[in-house]
Amino acid sequence: MLSLRSHSDGSRVASVGPRRAHTLACGFLIALGLLVPPLAKGSSSAPANSSGAPTSDSALKMNGVFTANLPTTERQNALRFTFNPRFGDLTRYDHLRVPVGLRYGLTSRWEIAGEVTGYVSHGLSGPTIGTELGLAEMHLGTKYNLGAGLLPGWDTGIGVDYFGPAGSPPAEIIDGLEHVMPFITFSRHLADVPGVRVFWSVGGDIVSASHVNGTLRENQLSDDAVLGSAGLVWDLGSLHATFQTDFGTTRAFGETSSDSITFRPGILWEVPSRWTPTSGRWLIGTGLRATLGPDSNTSSVSVKVRVDANLKQWWRRHFDGRKGR
Repeated sequence: MLSLRSHSDGSRVASVGPRRAHTLACGFLIALGLLVPPLAKGSSSAPANSSGAPTSDSALKMNGVFTANLPTTERQNALRFTFNPRFGDLTRYDHLRVPVGLRYGLTSRWEIAGEVTGYVSHGLSGPTIGTELGLAEMHLGTKYNLGAGLLPGWDTGIGVDYFGPAGSPPAEIIDGLEHVMPFITFSRHLADVPGVRVFWSVGGDIVSASHVNGTLRENQLSDDAVLGSAGLVWDLGSLHATFQTDFGTTRAFGETSSDSITFRPGILWEVPSRWTPTSGRWLIGTGLRATLGPDSNTSSVSVKVRVDANLKQWWRRHFDGRKGR
């Protein structure tokens, strides 16, 4: 059982308890391995990526702005590096989190991803700048694009993500929990409205305590939960307007009875290369989040910057050309 402690300021701390996620996670991964081959046989032979849309959902996914899983995956053999410092931590915490990650297309339909979040004291409050640093969190994930074979007219993707602590980070910047999150997601383009695609997904969050303590965020569901998401993406060239509605409940499988619904309108802009200081895709996003949750009703605004670099293209440009010299 997962136990929670409350601080005098009202924040909740997750403390160490039995790990319930491992058995369920292994069962899901085995089921995923058995399910993918027969489903893939009935899918269309062409990848689900549509012209005018980003090459993968990683081109749009940005913490705090747009967080939905979409079916599309990285191109085969594409290796992408992401760098996404969370500058909002400068006003909220004593430490700045800096996630860096890799995403690789194993095939035209199957991708894997890994990300490590480091932290460092920023010196604006608390410890002196740079005196505290280390690893805070790790993320591993995989997704398979089934095409339109499962649900006619809808591109379909299935996958699973794992999030958990790494090292011994400060409790303020991590929830102290391990999350195994399987999902299935669907999307389709609207024939009458060019550039608009709608999506929906269902999944779960299998939660267990870890080796470190952490602080739960306001309205966070800290128990096994059923999750759902729906919304739309409007691609307007380098500009992408998004609207996402997320729902979660612990009533089905958890030991608590909590519900949460979140609305996320957002805008993402792919900055033209002539305006960026380095090569790669620079993405600026802003979004509004309004949540009706078990603790209170909250709202916030996020502004994010992310840099994506294609490592294979960078390597070929800087090194392959020198072999013949």
